[in-house]
Amino acid sequence: MTKNERIKNMKVKQEQNISLPGWTIIDKFVEVAAKNTDKNAIITFASMDEFNLCENIKNKILYYCLVWNKYLVIRKIQNNLWFIKSTENYNLVCNDAAYCLLQNFNGSKTVWDTYNESDKKNKELVFYFIEPEVAYSSENIINSKFSFELDSLEKIIFISDLLIQRGFLIIDSIQYMMLPTINNIKPFIPSCEPVYNPVLHTQSLSNTDVLIIGDKPGIASVGILYLASYLKENGINAKTILIDGFYTALEYKTRLINYLKKTKPRCIGISMKWFPHICKVYETAAIIKEYDPSIKVVVGGDTASYYSINVISHPCIDYLVYGDGEDAFLKICTGDNLIPNTYSKQGDKIIQHSNTTITSVDSYLIDLDEIVIDSSGVLYTTIYLPLSRGCHYNCVQCGGSKAVQQLSFKNNCNTHTRSSDLVRKDIIATQKYTASYMFSISNPQIENYNFFYDICNGLNLRNHFCALFCTGIIDYDVVKYVVNVFKFVRFGIDICSLSEKHRKKINDMTDGKPQISDNELFEFMRLCEQFENCEVDIYSIAGMPYYSDSDIDEENRVLDKLKRFRCFHSLEWGRLHAQPGALLAEHAEKFEMSSSANCYENYLDYSNKNYYSDNGYPEMSSYNYPYIDYKQKGKTDRILMHYMEMSYSIKKHRREQLYEKLIPNTISYRYLNMMSNHIAYYLLSEGLQKEDRVILYTKNRIMLAIAIMGVIKAGGCYIPLDIQLHKKSIDNIVEQIHPLIVLTDTEYVNENSRCMISLLRQETEKRDLCKLTKENVLYHIYSSGTTDKPKCISIKQAGVINYTNWRIHVYDIQKEDVILQILSEAFDGFYSNFFTSLLAGSCLIMPTPMQNRDIPFLIKIILYYKATHASMLPFYLKLLEQANKNNLHTFKSVVLAGDMSDEKFIKMINEKYTNLILINEYGPTENSIATTAFIGMDGQDSRMIGVPISNVHVYIINDKGNIVDVGHEGEISISGVGLYSGYYPNDPKLFLTPFNEWVYRSGDLGIKNKEGDIILMGRIDRQVKISGIAVNLDALENLLKKIEYISDIAVTYNNGKLVANIVLDDNNKPENYLQEIRSKLPFYAESITFSFCSSLPRLSRGKIDYRMLAISDKKSDNVQKINPYIKVIKDLWKEELGDKKFSNNDNFFDIGGNSLIIMKIYEKLDSLYPDKITITNMFQYYTVNMLADYLLEQIS
Repeated sequence: MTKNERIKNMKVKQEQNISLPGWTIIDKFVEVAAKNTDKNAIITFASMDEFNLCENIKNKILYYCLVWNKYLVIRKIQNNLWFIKSTENYNLVCNDAAYCLLQNFNGSKTVWDTYNESDKKNKELVFYFIEPEVAYSSENIINSKFSFELDSLEKIIFISDLLIQRGFLIIDSIQYMMLPTINNIKPFIPSCEPVYNPVLHTQSLSNTDVLIIGDKPGIASVGILYLASYLKENGINAKTILIDGFYTALEYKTRLINYLKKTKPRCIGISMKWFPHICKVYETAAIIKEYDPSIKVVVGGDTASYYSINVISHPCIDYLVYGDGEDAFLKICTGDNLIPNTYSKQGDKIIQHSNTTITSVDSYLIDLDEIVIDSSGVLYTTIYLPLSRGCHYNCVQCGGSKAVQQLSFKNNCNTHTRSSDLVRKDIIATQKYTASYMFSISNPQIENYNFFYDICNGLNLRNHFCALFCTGIIDYDVVKYVVNVFKFVRFGIDICSLSEKHRKKINDMTDGKPQISDNELFEFMRLCEQFENCEVDIYSIAGMPYYSDSDIDEENRVLDKLKRFRCFHSLEWGRLHAQPGALLAEHAEKFEMSSSANCYENYLDYSNKNYYSDNGYPEMSSYNYPYIDYKQKGKTDRILMHYMEMSYSIKKHRREQLYEKLIPNTISYRYLNMMSNHIAYYLLSEGLQKEDRVILYTKNRIMLAIAIMGVIKAGGCYIPLDIQLHKKSIDNIVEQIHPLIVLTDTEYVNENSRCMISLLRQETEKRDLCKLTKENVLYHIYSSGTTDKPKCISIKQAGVINYTNWRIHVYDIQKEDVILQILSEAFDGFYSNFFTSLLAGSCLIMPTPMQNRDIPFLIKIILYYKATHASMLPFYLKLLEQANKNNLHTFKSVVLAGDMSDEKFIKMINEKYTNLILINEYGPTENSIATTAFIGMDGQDSRMIGVPISNVHVYIINDKGNIVDVGHEGEISISGVGLYSGYYPNDPKLFLTPFNEWVYRSGDLGIKNKEGDIILMGRIDRQVKISGIAVNLDALENLLKKIEYISDIAVTYNNGKLVANIVLDDNNKPENYLQEIRSKLPFYAESITFSFCSSLPRLSRGKIDYRMLAISDKKSDNVQKINPYIKVIKDLWKEELGDKKFSNNDNFFDIGGNSLIIMKIYEKLDSLYPDKITITNMFQYYTVNMLADYLLEQIS
């Protein structure tokens, strides 16, 4: 059905006088709830910290609907096991039964429901958590296996919590439920046993010519894999051993001998890449020689190359290869006498072989089953695939710098980028074995987009992670490409300090790698922020030379900025330590520092401490390192303390991100019915009688819904208050209304207040519910109307039932619809969507008042939940459209109410969105939500308010109460089922017409046209006399609104001064249009004064605040008063917004402000000027000048 056909159909229904139904609100709700038991009735948004329905923190998990992190790597592996890797680099292996349980976490049901629906008999769930480079810990459940049957809540709470912490599961939503009282749930502690690899290819332990052993658990250096591949390709049967786990010296010896017995090698290569493992290499060689002295032992690697004479002197080492080892090792294996870049021994004599015949070998990886004794262990680690060989830089702290390599490799250091074809071969050979790759860009000019495209094009890597490092900033095209190729990407930016000043000093004083600027860093972060499947780690070193105390403040400043980016993951840092050959280690005194090691003997000593540790071989974070310290007393300690504080700050920030992140909070129709019953039972137990008053002051939207339905079920009358009211205002209302109870979930306390959370937690006796009749008062609502004098209006249930039934029928609201509620509960328009949705069985989306001000957030939820209906003020619709040019396409209808619409904008919306029907609803609060509706706004006349809804009559009457002729102006007067029952505690102010009908005179002027539609002409109290001529200010506004480049306008008249407050479209300058605007004015407005501004002040409900404008107009006289609060507010904005430039008339939200920042500013203003300003005011007066003027008025 086309839009025009739908409008026609709706108008046909509108012409039918739909009779008042026989049901009450509760009758209908209970009927709908029974048909839609498990469907979400309401969705709102709150953080985990805000959810306090459950007292026990751990037990909160039972209310969570969990879903798998969509960026997991998942694979079925041997022995009917499943492998799962999280973006936090945790490895989980589980059996089919455990995997089945995890599959139930799909976001559709809570942990409580998952537990109750699970098979608890004879199903052993087995879990392994594997971390190859970390020691076994049963306490931290690392390299641990445990199993259990799911026969208690403790166990599902434990495993759910663990998987959330490690990034496998995400909290998709939190569901409000009435759970039975759960007592004595104790923390579950699994019985763990150590395990490093649940899958072992023991059949691979067969005879081999050559074994190559890494120098630490996991893949010490991918170099040993390239070496084995090269040997295999040249006819040598070579295998590598990847020794997983951490062990004592005796355990290591036992395992190694077991390998030797089964493989019977004639030659063994050992990597001595890193100095902490010198001793382990020596002990490995000794074990080998003790087992079989005929086995040739060959050692290579960076440390071995630098201390080549010391290493080859060890009695158990036969050959030492310095530099690239492929060609040399091959010739050792084949018995060739011409071995390049090698030392060997004849008796006690050390022989250096000629290095003139070195051939540069660019090897590549082959199938890992061909070269690795247990290739299954590769799955748990990240394979580093080098893009280049050698180093281009001479960083003072690094033992792998260009100068050190040249010295170590006897000037045969070959620095070059590998071909993309070779790297591609590496991936093809390893793709089925690993879940994660690591690359490091050292030459961005060559290792660019084309390079990565050639590597990855055509390969399916969507089930792999990627870690991509760079010493500088990674090119945009490379970033964009890899995030589309891999499932998840972690970028690593290697900088020596977060302080730009410090980096520049190092750059100026040393010959190291070039350092990036802060601007480059933040630009890169903004780039990565665009992609959901990537994060950024910053790598730094604590204690680098030239560090000053001022760098601490600078690093804190940069870190604060980094934490604003979602994609910022961590600051990875290590304490500066000595490395063989590094300039800083060898000549620390030149940098006013001292090194704990600067010679072979020193490094060997530290290595011994690692190997002979009482607690077994340590993990990397616990290695014994020779540190480099400042000579200045206490300086190194201050720096380390600072880095630890930064780490704590990041950890705290990430926790806050997790626990303060807005998560959908839901309640089903079943639980909304149950929990509102619970509140009703309590109210009845407190003696509530029919129409007794209950004030509702709730922050949480679900709590608000429970309270509303609970009060109605108990037969009471509810009074909803805006959550942003101050305590003093609430106290005044309590004193006026004398409620039986104040239901709240806030910290508001008085003798009548009751905490909703506590009531829902406590037991209550079931009672007979009290049925309200249609003639009973449903609610009192405060309305200032246009007079700014609060009135407590009493509305009967009949009017709300009539309107809701009419709306569901005419607007064709179905249970499949999703209705967005962004109006305040203290505004009667709130109940249009609230009751319509709940009585139609639809899903109601209710953000909090703060969230309703966050336009990007609203757009996100509109699109995500595919909202179909909403009610809002016209300027809100404009904000939504301007923020995102195509975000309204899910809507079927949007009701505009409370203010006049911009005709140009309405036309544009109609042309753009072919499915969206705009409706103008009109009605004073005194007539149950809405009185008339104009369906199908077309932008021809925004004053058109249409025809009355069913069972409501509208008359246009003159001063004497007689109905005026069609086309004549008069006062809009209303009668019918929806009329209010009075201004509490008084009777209604109704007028008996000459035609003997009681009507409510609205104070609005209107004209009925010949088609029967009513045209709203403005307020009676907005009529003024200028030079003896009656002028309607609303009509003047409408005239000026038609000018193309005027975005918004408000006309005021005070003390004989007519002022047009104008907001122009973007980039339009006032001086260019003054002449033209004046030419459009009627003669009586020639003396008008123009005031151009970026926005108009609005009340909390969105209407223009004419009172505030009148104050501003007084201040815009020729003599301008100095407002002392402008500077205060401007300084606070600068403090929170950082480097952004803005004027006193800029909209806070247009220059980077958001609800979180505004809360910080509010807290500071409230501490300076207590009770002078509310959080609502912060949103209403969103320029410096407007807020300063309001504050001045309040304080004056």
